[in-house]
Amino acid sequence: MSSIPPSPPSIQTGQIAAYHARMRNGANWFYWIAGLSAINVLAGFGGATYVSATGLGITALISFGMREADAGGHIVGFIIALFFIGLYVLFGAQATKGRNWAFITGLVFYGLDTLLLLIFAIKLPGSFIISILIHGYAWYSILNGYLANKQLANLDEVELDMRAARAMAIPPAAPVEAPVEAPVEAEAVPVPASEETPQ
Repeated sequence: MSSIPPSPPSIQTGQIAAYHARMRNGANWFYWIAGLSAINVLAGFGGATYVSATGLGITALISFGMREADAGGHIVGFIIALFFIGLYVLFGAQATKGRNWAFITGLVFYGLDTLLLLIFAIKLPGSFIISILIHGYAWYSILNGYLANKQLANLDEVELDMRAARAMAIPPAAPVEAPVEAPVEAEAVPVPASEETPQ
């Protein structure tokens, strides 16, 4: 007799909730990066001498370049910055839906952006080291979200395998036989006395 595999343990519910929280936290970092980068660009338009330490290094460069640029330079810088900001919003929207490509591509782009900070040594007043550290923490958080998303995918596969195993282990129901009716005996018909054969 084949045994039926048990249902997934109840602790899996808690694991799924924890993985979802980590995945959303990693995905939300893309929104934070995009929002703070937008603040940097707007500050650059206003001639500010500071930028947010969490924003993109590329938008920080654009912000510094806008200080001495003419109107045409402002327009070009704004379009480039808007492209990168929109890209990170896209990463956030897709990563929130559990798209691994968004996490991976976002990690590559943000890693290159951190490298850009190191190469060009952007002079953030008194906060260059802080910017590098925050970039590193944000990159780690996004990576953690990606790993949690992979764990969720693995749990989904395990659950599907468990359901398939349970479906294969359940024996088919026995066919229901129709009740057999007992034969009806014929009753004897009495013969009239007038029709009896003479001896």
